[in-house]
Amino acid sequence: MTMMDQLPKISVAMCTYNGERFLAEQLDSILNQTYKNIELVVVDDVSTDGTLRLLDEYAAREGRIRVIRNSQNIGFVRNFEKAMGECSGEFIALADQDDIWFPEKIETLYSEIGENWLIYSEVSPVDFEGNLLDISFPNVNRLEGRCPLALMLNNCVTGHASLIRRELLHLAMPAMSEMPFHDQWLAIVAASRGKLKASNKVLSFYRQHENNAVWKTKSKRTEAKYLKTLRDVER
Repeated sequence: MTMMDQLPKISVAMCTYNGERFLAEQLDSILNQTYKNIELVVVDDVSTDGTLRLLDEYAAREGRIRVIRNSQNIGFVRNFEKAMGECSGEFIALADQDDIWFPEKIETLYSEIGENWLIYSEVSPVDFEGNLLDISFPNVNRLEGRCPLALMLNNCVTGHASLIRRELLHLAMPAMSEMPFHDQWLAIVAASRGKLKASNKVLSFYRQHENNAVWKTKSKRTEAKYLKTLRDVER
């Protein structure tokens, strides 16, 4: 048995919905991680394209993949909640269907998380063809430690860049389905205990396009920022 085999299992929770176009590249980047003791739990939210066919093909030849099909569309927050609930690992990494992970992503985050409940990396935005974009995302200050209020007002933690400890779920899950964003809520809960850490390493390409749920929401926001902040404070 190698040292890598003795490391804890890390689950990757992925949600899919009509993601056939970019899915294979993301699946390959997850399966080719330097950290080998992983499982990939994929929950599909009633895709109508070739996503499920592609997932079945990968699962047939890769024993670390488990595919779950929803009977009705439940939206990305509840879908991630379901995916995390199906994971069996001591740690859980969240995955979008259209990004590209660097080979060392999981190994690096695991080595840096320490006693924290959530660690998140930096990402490098790319366009739909994979070309680097000269922008930062998210374009806010990176936070760590005990900072829940700051995260409520200006979230800097995105799920696709995060690794979490299972114990975080025990506190976060009961209210997650009521939240507008699952990743922001996980970060707030971790920060409420001073267990949020920011890694300064870029560990993935974050693909930005019009069908990306988070990017679409943020890029098409039309109200003034101060109005959004007021709503966040009220919530």
